[in-house]
Amino acid sequence: MAVECFDVMLSTNSYGNENSWSLGSCTSSQAYTANSFFSQQCCVSPGDHTLTCRDSYGDGWHGGFIEIGGKRYCEDFTSGGEQTTIISTGEHLYVGYC
Repeated sequence: MAVECFDVMLSTNSYGNENSWSLGSCTSSQAYTANSFFSQQCCVSPGDHTLTCRDSYGDGWHGGFIEIGGKRYCEDFTSGGEQTTIISTGEHLYVGYC
């Protein structure tokens, strides 16, 4: 089965150390810091996957966001410990096959 690989970009603001995420079988692979940018490659099978943005303190991402394929997600995650979105992988996310 083909696997689609693409970059997941994370931008943090205040309290970036509270942020983590998962998308299908991909998970955040590092500890984040405040006011920084991070990139990680993610490879998943084609189809629908749940993007979950988590905040360990439970007060959202303070303006931080994830960018995948040029689209921002979790930018409106302003309260609570978790926000989910369904993302369909497809041609707009394609970078290469793993």
